[in-house]
Amino acid sequence: MPLQERDVYLNLCEANKIIVDQNVLKAFSSGDSTSLDLSGLSITKETCEVLSKLLLSFTTFHSLNFTDCLLPPRGLAHILKSLSHAACLTFLDLKGNNISGNSIAKLGQMLEKNSSIKRLNLEWNSLGLFPDSFKEFCSGLAQNSCLEDLDLQNNRLTPECASMLSTALSANKMIKSLDIRWNEIGWQGGQHIYDALQSNNSVNSIQLQGNSIPGDLLQAIDQCASHNLSHRKVIQECSVRNDLLAKHVRRIETKRSLEIESLAKQNEEIIKETEIRLNSVEEVLNEKNTALACAQVQIKSLQAELRKQEHLNEDIQMLLKNEEEEKNSIVERHHAELERLRKKCTEDQEKLSEQLESLENDLSQEKEKVAELVKKAMLSDDELRRLQTNQNGLLEIERKRHKDEIDSASRDYEEKLERAQREFREKLGTFKSDAQHTHQRLTDRISTLESSIFDLERKLSEQSAQAALMSQELARSAETMAFAVHEAKEKELARIKIIEENLDAARDGRLRAEKQLETVQRSMALLQEQNNCLIAELGEPQRKMALLHEELSREREIVSRLRAEKNEEVSRADARKADVDRLQLEVNALTRQVGEMKAKYSESIQKWNEEKERLHADFSQKEREIQRMRSEEIERASALYSAFTKYLGNVHPSTPLPTMNMKQTHHLS
Repeated sequence: MPLQERDVYLNLCEANKIIVDQNVLKAFSSGDSTSLDLSGLSITKETCEVLSKLLLSFTTFHSLNFTDCLLPPRGLAHILKSLSHAACLTFLDLKGNNISGNSIAKLGQMLEKNSSIKRLNLEWNSLGLFPDSFKEFCSGLAQNSCLEDLDLQNNRLTPECASMLSTALSANKMIKSLDIRWNEIGWQGGQHIYDALQSNNSVNSIQLQGNSIPGDLLQAIDQCASHNLSHRKVIQECSVRNDLLAKHVRRIETKRSLEIESLAKQNEEIIKETEIRLNSVEEVLNEKNTALACAQVQIKSLQAELRKQEHLNEDIQMLLKNEEEEKNSIVERHHAELERLRKKCTEDQEKLSEQLESLENDLSQEKEKVAELVKKAMLSDDELRRLQTNQNGLLEIERKRHKDEIDSASRDYEEKLERAQREFREKLGTFKSDAQHTHQRLTDRISTLESSIFDLERKLSEQSAQAALMSQELARSAETMAFAVHEAKEKELARIKIIEENLDAARDGRLRAEKQLETVQRSMALLQEQNNCLIAELGEPQRKMALLHEELSREREIVSRLRAEKNEEVSRADARKADVDRLQLEVNALTRQVGEMKAKYSESIQKWNEEKERLHADFSQKEREIQRMRSEEIERASALYSAFTKYLGNVHPSTPLPTMNMKQTHHLS
């Protein structure tokens, strides 16, 4: 025993001013940490009070032994009161303490409140001499839910006490072992115990020797106890099997739950991946839709601008018609003079026309080359777009190569164009030097026409500025989808336009002196060509829209393929679910087997109960026969006794006759 309990005991004795019992102190010192053995010691009431306080403050005791201590009633009351709240005590030995009177009722109250004592020894006490107190003890025993072993030897229990004890046994389903040897319950008490065992299936060991119980009743009670024992074993086996089956089912369920969780995680991952892909596809589609919307907006704006331009062209045509009507008169007046001048200039014009035709041929050849280069650039652009989806590195190399070719071709073209311009300027200078004298003569006559031509040029410049603005807006709309080759193509086209403007300006300067009407018609032709160019350039957004539609169709094919993959994953998940259902069917089959085993067990129990009832009927019939035979034997004994008394009275009349009580008749029977 640890020194802590010993010190507490000394402190409690000192606090209560009680003399320390050295024997109890030795018991504290010699015992182990979980048991307290005070057997054979004479313990006073004050020491019992100190021990009760010690038991309340410490919960380390599992066993208490008060054998042959002759505890005083008040001291026992204190100990029992503290034991009512004990949570660790499992064995209590109160053998040979002459427990009687109110202490028996206190013992019943302790059993009613205690929830830890499993073994209780009450041997060699006087419980049967106080029926009222024993009734309270039995009521506490009936409400107890932890006691398994009860020893009531040599307690002078009567048949009435056996009836009370049988009532408690009918209510208590926890007692497994009962020892009531060497009491006075008789065959009536044995019958009560037998009746209690009919409703109690927990008692598997009962000892009834020394109670004047007939042998057949003892045998019947032993059979009930053995039946309870076998019944308990069957229940334990069934519980073990049920536990095994439950564990097996739990293992299967855990495996299946893990598999289901893994499948659910895989499905979630697949769904997340498909959602990510769908989101990316939706983003691409949204981008394409926004690009389409922007292109449509640009097309609408260009269409609106074209409408405005058409209205402006109509207005310009009306103005030109009015000016033509005004200038027809002037042209008619100067027509004669121009006819005279034209004859002089025809020879020079023929020469210049030949030179211009050669230049125009060269220019047309260069334009054809530029067109070929543009076609090559377009082809290379398509190839670059096609190669861009596969190899970015090759795209850069091809782009650089085509760009170098275009740059080299453009440089060659620029050099040739510069040479042609120089030759043209030289020839033009010679022509100007020759025609300077004639031109001075006509300047005065044409000055009036130049003012009107200036107005027309101003209007044409405004129209060209508007056309340039429109071309700039179209170039901005085209820049979003163009690559480096397209930029080079735009530069070449700009240079060609500049050259054409210079040539047109030179042609206009040459022809301005010849025909004013031709200049106006040429300007109108230029406006028509610009309109046609704008209309042709409007086909580019439409082509882009077609490409976007193709990309949308490809994206839709990808989405359909992803949906097919998702459907395949769903089919796989359904197959796994079918496996889970199959396993669930196996679990249900196992549960059915468990139910069949339970049904077999219930059938076996029913058979045992039927056999028990049959044995009970046989036993009651035999008991009735025994009672009948006893009554007949008693009548025969009484007849023999009366005959014997008469015989003795006749033989020895003065001799007093012996009396025979009921116990002797019962003994004779």
